[in-house]
Order: sequence, then C-alpha cells, then structure tokens
Amino acid sequence: MIKKYDLEKINYSIRGQGETTIVFLNGLFMSSQRWEPIICELEKDYQTITFDFPNQGSSPVDVGFNNMIQYAELAKELLDKFSVNPKDTVVHGLSFGANVARVLILNLEVDFKATILTGITPPVLKNFALERLYYLK
Repeated sequence: MIKKYDLEKINYSIRGQGETTIVFLNGLFMSSQRWEPIICELEKDYQTITFDFPNQGSSPVDVGFNNMIQYAELAKELLDKFSVNPKDTVVHGLSFGANVARVLILNLEVDFKATILTGITPPVLKNFALERLYYLK
C-alpha cells in the first residue's frame, strides 16, 4: 500500500441486487453521476457500484493521489469494504478507469469474472493479456 485513504470521504453508490456485481470506474475528471442512465437499467438485474476517485466528482481533492497504483489500491479497498467477491464481479473501466482496472488485474492480481475496458489506447492494451478481456468464466 502506497497511501491509506479515508474511505469514508469517498462518494459512492451501491444500487440494485443480483448475483453479479458491476463496478464502474470513471474516466479522468468524470463524476460517477455520468453512469446514471446505465445504472437505471442495470440495477434491475445486477448490483451496481459507482464511486468518485479522489480528485473526481464529489470526492475531495487530494494532491497526494498521483499514480495508478494508488487509485487501484483504493478501488480494491472499497471492494473489500463492500464485501464484493471479484469472481462474481464485472469491472467496467472507461479511459482512466480502464487503466485502473488494468492495474487491479495485472499488478494487484484481482481476478474479476469479466472485464470491460473502453476508451483505452492500443499501446496500453498490447501488454495486457487480451484473452483475459474476452474470457468469461
């Protein structure tokens, strides 16, 4: 752990219920509220989790948060706090959030049920095991 963060300061929402959880990881400077149209549909069949990273949306500014490992560790801590089982979880990362998901999987070895990465550049993907993107257990 590089930096501990007070999870109580993080703006988050947990909605819906179902066997599968879908976690949405924001793009840079994005608010979790931007997922609202999608959440309204998915919460009928799935548990959904959205949150604002430090320096995003309604979470406080923290200039000490400045690398992907910190953001990925914070996301992992939140999932642990919410008792989310990664094997029952789909993670969807958009741009910055896709890079956080990549670090969660490759560096922190979080084994999600499925991963959706959008808005991420091919050079980032070339080192990512592509079969992990498309393989659903």
